[in-house]
Amino acid sequence: MSRLAAYLIVSISVVSASLLACSNTYTMKAGSMEPTIMQNEIVRITGSSEYRPQRGDIVAYRVDSSIAPEDKVFVHRCVAVEGDEFLVREGNVYLNGNKLTEPYIHGKKTEYYGTPSRCEGEVPAGMIVVLGDNRDNARDSRVIGHVALKNIVGKVEKMQ
Repeated sequence: MSRLAAYLIVSISVVSASLLACSNTYTMKAGSMEPTIMQNEIVRITGSSEYRPQRGDIVAYRVDSSIAPEDKVFVHRCVAVEGDEFLVREGNVYLNGNKLTEPYIHGKKTEYYGTPSRCEGEVPAGMIVVLGDNRDNARDSRVIGHVALKNIVGKVEKMQ
C-alpha cells in the first residue's frame, strides 16, 4: 500500500469519526441540570435502543407531543427505575423508603410551581423517574410523570 493510500484511509477514518461524534452533540438550552450541566454547555448523547438507564444516569428523552414538540429533547437525571418505590416530599426524595443523598442538586422545591407530583408510588414496568439537578427550575417527572424507556434517546455525557 502506498503512503498516499494509507494517508487517505487514515484521513477518511478520522473525518468519519469526527462527524459521528459531532452528530450526537447538543447544546444544553435550559438550566434544569445546573450546576452539573450549565446552560449553553455542550453535551454528547450516547446509547442505542438497548440502553437501559441506571439510577444516577443523566439521560436525554422525548415526551408526548401534548407536552412538548416531538423534536425537543429533555435532559434530566434518572432517580428511579421500574419497580422502585418513589416519593418526593418536603424537598426530599425517597427511594424504596430511604432518603436519597443528592450532593449534585441545586434548589429544594418539592413541587414544580405548585404542581403536585405525578410520579409518586411504584414505578411501572417500562418507565423511569427523572428529576433535574436544579429542582427549582426543572420541568421533570414531577410535572410530566414517568418517562417511558422507549422515549429515551441516550445517556448524556459532558464534553471535556
